[in-house]
Amino acid sequence: MRKVIVYKYQRNAVTKTHDKVEYGTGLFHEWGLECDVGSYSVAIVERKDGTIEMIAPDMIKFIE
Repeated sequence: MRKVIVYKYQRNAVTKTHDKVEYGTGLFHEWGLECDVGSYSVAIVERKDGTIEMIAPDMIKFIE
C-alpha cells in the first residue's frame, strides 16, 4: 500500500471560489469503480482510524 495525501474543496470566503486543500493522509489500496449516476473510477483509501473511503482520483496525491 502507498501513502497518499487526501484533498477536499473548501470555500474561500474572500474570493468566493472553492480551493483544493489538504484533508489528511491515508493508505491507497487500489482503484475501484463507483456506479451511481454513471460509472467512474475512484481510489480506495484507508484513513488512520481504519475507515475506508472512495475518493475521486484528482483528490489524492501519492507521497511514497
